[in-house]
Amino acid sequence: MSYDLFDMGILNIEDIFESFFDKRLNSLMIKHCDIEPILDSISHRREFELINLGLSVQNIQINGIKIGKGQNKIFFYSQMHGNESTGTKVIFDIINFISKRGKYSTLIDKILKHATVYFLPMLNPDGANIYSRFNAQNIDINRDSLALQSPEAKILFSAVDEFKPHFIFNLHDQRRIFNVKNSNQPAFLSFLSPCVDDKGTISQSMTKSMGLIAKVVEDMNKVIPDNISKFSDEYYPTASGDNFQKMGYPTILIEAGNTKDDFNKNIIRKFKFQTIVKSIIYICKNIDYNSYLDKYWAIPSSDKKMLDIIIKDLKIISNGKEAIVDIGIIKEEKFENGNLIQRGYISQMGDLSDYYSHKYINANRGLFSCGKYHIPKIDQKADFNIGDKRININLQM
Repeated sequence: MSYDLFDMGILNIEDIFESFFDKRLNSLMIKHCDIEPILDSISHRREFELINLGLSVQNIQINGIKIGKGQNKIFFYSQMHGNESTGTKVIFDIINFISKRGKYSTLIDKILKHATVYFLPMLNPDGANIYSRFNAQNIDINRDSLALQSPEAKILFSAVDEFKPHFIFNLHDQRRIFNVKNSNQPAFLSFLSPCVDDKGTISQSMTKSMGLIAKVVEDMNKVIPDNISKFSDEYYPTASGDNFQKMGYPTILIEAGNTKDDFNKNIIRKFKFQTIVKSIIYICKNIDYNSYLDKYWAIPSSDKKMLDIIIKDLKIISNGKEAIVDIGIIKEEKFENGNLIQRGYISQMGDLSDYYSHKYINANRGLFSCGKYHIPKIDQKADFNIGDKRININLQM
């Protein structure tokens, strides 16, 4: 292609997001009923093809959405873990962008001329309806790529086999504990070109996905320079991304991370939107992926050292013996009695000087107490006293 798609007016993708952000999807928990009216609207638009792919365990329709007539075939799948919805929201933001166009009509026409984009926005509707990682069989769909015992995994692999994409994007959300290694910065976005084996083999498909990741990260570093990491490249033989890569499909994992006080993850959503739009454009431009390989290896790794709160210099007593420790609290979302609750849990205890946190509290050697006990337990709720001050991390969302 002789032209630069960025000359078509897409100079500020952040502004595009603000214009086409789909306000109908503004919660951390996105259920199938939330996307049904959007799917119905899409079914009446000629430029989109709404595809009935099959039924979940609980007989909920799983749909694919296809648009474009270009030779570059790009496949996105999201919410295979029902409690990971950021990718789903971004998919519908992009569909909103394509539908409404505004002043970007020429750009969109160019993209759709050179790409065919296939979205599978919610692979696990049963899990989504109860904010669960697992499907209704309690199977992790992302560990069912060989056995194919879940209907959802069968649907995914069948859709890919029929479409035969040139790139696959696997969209996930990662836990709050992830930071950029050796840094006090949370990982807003983490990328990975999944492995094909446990021997360190670099396949042709990996080369392409690594190069594309590196180019996109180069751009995104101008927006969030300290908050991008490379996800663990451990080989998972039963995972979907590893198997698609092994089958020869260049595959990219994008993990949406967390920021302080962004419970619905709309800030992260914006960054993920920018990432995906840039990725589509670079695929259309057929960039030289090999030329960016060195930059892929330069992306800092992820680590698991980020906590929401660290309480320092806390006195504990066990069997009459005192100690001064730090405790780390991490916030997690739980679906209870029809509501999404964010609770704090004690996740670490001891010397936490090598951990990072959004907030620090100095206990000043105040005594921990929870009922008659003066020693914390890992995974207990963050509802306790330091001296006469109560600490309770609990938020209904």
